[in-house]
Amino acid sequence: MKFIFIIGIFFFGLYGDDLRPAYLEVKEIKASHYALLFKTPKASEKKGVDLSLDLPKSFKIYSKTLGSMGRYDFMKLEFTSASSLDGKVITIKNLNKTSIELITKLEFLDGSTSIKRVLPESGAFIIRHKTGFLNVMYSYLDLGIYHILLGFDHLLFVLALVLLIQDRKTLIYAITAFTVAHSLTLILASLELISISNVLVESLIALSIVFIAAEVVYDVRGKQYLAKRYPWLIAAFFGLIHGLGFASVLKEVGLASSEIIPSLLFFNLGVEIGQLLFITLLLLTFLLIEKLFRFSLKQYRLWLSYIIGTVAAFWFLQRIFAV
Repeated sequence: MKFIFIIGIFFFGLYGDDLRPAYLEVKEIKASHYALLFKTPKASEKKGVDLSLDLPKSFKIYSKTLGSMGRYDFMKLEFTSASSLDGKVITIKNLNKTSIELITKLEFLDGSTSIKRVLPESGAFIIRHKTGFLNVMYSYLDLGIYHILLGFDHLLFVLALVLLIQDRKTLIYAITAFTVAHSLTLILASLELISISNVLVESLIALSIVFIAAEVVYDVRGKQYLAKRYPWLIAAFFGLIHGLGFASVLKEVGLASSEIIPSLLFFNLGVEIGQLLFITLLLLTFLLIEKLFRFSLKQYRLWLSYIIGTVAAFWFLQRIFAV
């Protein structure tokens, strides 16, 4: 049991950070004229699987550009369509052979924006011209929940925080401080009021996990340092950094042009819902293990913190070398 749990967390941390989605955007630039952007993780991260698009025959392509940027390859197209895009199907070849999800964004001249996730096993995207407040709410709420639940570095930080803070009341204060802080920088970065390199932000996020994991080790050994003495303050400080990481997905997808504030608020709300779901599941899991296997996870805080710290240190080195 102990061995399986260690291996599970190790691979969760080691490979989870690479589960970045592909991205497909279709934007109406003038009547019957559209721009398409298709971004996929570079070939080395797709395990040799080539992702390509199978477009409807009604699309008349008059411009095509291929390239790469950072950790993505991209294809840009401009095309015309004599008929409405509503109901047209775009197939993503070989998506079902990967574990990569696809985030799609549609943006039309009337300002309406729609975001949808396409699962690997689906492999096809049906274009739907949806409008209205409810569409924006659902699109960005779903995107926020999805982003946090696949943001394994953020989840690992929360796990380390839960291991450090044994008192539930203090934990609530710390999580609240973390939430307020990352909400602030998420909003500022999404509105482009502040801008910091994504690679630097990701490196600092990994370093924050190492820091909290080390604090757990010190606490188990009877020593108390900054995070144990001032947990809400440390959580707030690192929350500012994590908020910049949350904002990275909105930099890729963008806000709904006609509903900027609602799309930002619902994305942030989705992040908070996902975070609360994870913490609830975490506490319930600890409780069940304690009851079913008759041992307390408090006894294993030391080796858990070592695993978390090792994985986060690996991420830090991996990311800082990318700078």
